[in-house]
Amino acid sequence: MHKGKLTVWKDDRGFGFIQPDDGGKKVFLHISNLRNKRNRPQEGEMIKYQLTTDEKGKLTAINASIQEKFSAWILILLILSILPVWGTVKLSMIYGNPLPMAVYPITGLITYWFYAQDKKQATNGNWRTPEKTLHFWELIGGWIGGFMAQNILNHKSKKPSYQSVYWLIVTVHLAGWAYWLFLQP
Repeated sequence: MHKGKLTVWKDDRGFGFIQPDDGGKKVFLHISNLRNKRNRPQEGEMIKYQLTTDEKGKLTAINASIQEKFSAWILILLILSILPVWGTVKLSMIYGNPLPMAVYPITGLITYWFYAQDKKQATNGNWRTPEKTLHFWELIGGWIGGFMAQNILNHKSKKPSYQSVYWLIVTVHLAGWAYWLFLQP
């Protein structure tokens, strides 16, 4: 991946130019090659991108994303993680075994890997990872890794049917921890 500053942006025409951090020629960026389109690009923003050349030999940015100063999803992730972290630490202390604290990180890494593989397969037009597999790993504790993958890889983050099942899984986990931590006798 390359990084650079968006020095020219023609919003009405949907393109601009990136000045690479490591110097060199400006790189063309078209709006269709921008992954996180939540906001329109602004001159001065930092862009992360892959470099290619078009049919005329012009340097072109693909798979580009605006580097946000602070990503709101990180704050959301921290808030969502409070109950699972608290619960697994408490479980580990009760039973004198650190294994419960390893469940979320291990299943999260595995889930993130499945998301990355599915994104790669989708990009290459190959056989995809079934959504049931992704949901299985989220259900057994990998939902935090799934949340990270949705935001970092921008994968499965906009499909309503997928998101409804995903957030149901997150709700079940959080409700379970809330019950165990606060409501059980």
